[in-house]
Amino acid sequence: MEKIEVLNTRAQIFKHGSVYFDGLAAHPGFNCGSGNFDIGDTVAGMELRWIQMGNILVADRCVCVDISWDMLNSLGYIFGRQISIDGQPYLCRSLKVGTGKTEDSGEWDKLLKVESANSLIHWKNCYSWGQETTDGFLKSREARGGSSAHSWAHCLADCHEPDIGFRPVLEPLISSMSDVSVGNNIKVYGSQGQMIEGTLAGFTEYDLAMRAEPSDADMFGWAVRCGEEGIVNRSALIGIGESVNES
Repeated sequence: MEKIEVLNTRAQIFKHGSVYFDGLAAHPGFNCGSGNFDIGDTVAGMELRWIQMGNILVADRCVCVDISWDMLNSLGYIFGRQISIDGQPYLCRSLKVGTGKTEDSGEWDKLLKVESANSLIHWKNCYSWGQETTDGFLKSREARGGSSAHSWAHCLADCHEPDIGFRPVLEPLISSMSDVSVGNNIKVYGSQGQMIEGTLAGFTEYDLAMRAEPSDADMFGWAVRCGEEGIVNRSALIGIGESVNES
């Protein structure tokens, strides 16, 4: 992952990975109505650019446009799917933007605190899909950007237009359980955006035990509480990451 030095910004910007359309590397921002795209290994001259925000990386623009929330969800890119870039596994998902028209409601507003210039995060005339359903409208989803950095849009989940697209987020995952030790803080990710965070207490080939908040291991179908620990079915997970203090 190559760091880029950009003057007049405090943002940490990196070149890493490329987006592929029909199996070929493409320049970010292309029209992807068919949904036939992937994010993978870096191709020189076609690199994606990312803004570091705590322990995650947020793309500096929509990597593809004219794609609906429903299509992204069917591909796993709303709540997260595991991808690999240059040998490093990541959870790749959409932004969590919140549902209220107030600042500090989600990752989009946190991104704007890091950097808000259109020249660096490319919000102008292009909305970025968020994960959230619009309050009171089951068929509508939240999106940010477009007319201004702080703008909101409430769009039908099946809407696909040239001015709305997918701005991916990357969360680092561990390659294998040998990369962590009992006593480490970890996060485990389910297929619908569920996440349990806690301390690794032990693991086998099939499951793992972790000490977490009592409610965390009782609601997802792939985790159950057993005494003071949650027992997690590893086969139901998208991935496992280390929990990093971002303060």
